[in-house]
Amino acid sequence: MKTFSLQQRLLPDAPRDFPGRRVTRSVLRTVHILGGGVLIGAYLFQQPQSSIHLWYITATLSGMLLFLTDLHASFAVLFEWRGLSIISKICLLLLLPLMPGYEIYILSLILAIGSLSSHLSRKFRHRLWLKLPDITQDQRRG
Repeated sequence: MKTFSLQQRLLPDAPRDFPGRRVTRSVLRTVHILGGGVLIGAYLFQQPQSSIHLWYITATLSGMLLFLTDLHASFAVLFEWRGLSIISKICLLLLLPLMPGYEIYILSLILAIGSLSSHLSRKFRHRLWLKLPDITQDQRRG
């Protein structure tokens, strides 16, 4: 029986995959963009908190599920530029309840980081910002 160390489980030589990964990520990305766009609009047009809450949950949950698909492939994402952008967006999202009145600015910054990081070339998005031994970058599309 072959045993795997924790490092091999978290940082496999080749990223893990699952059936329907590309379609799943496309659907999640679409829901995420929709949720984030409506969330910014809800704050911009001063909608009641009851309507904002649904879109906050939609954007947050879809973003977390996208991130989990990245972590499933390999925890190497945490050491890539795209992972750093995800972590920064999560930190900014956590500021929302702490900084009332600044929601539009925070959400706009999150949107800008997300748009820039997802439209950079694959070569840069997957580049390691922290070079550690035994980390293989994910070079797949989607």
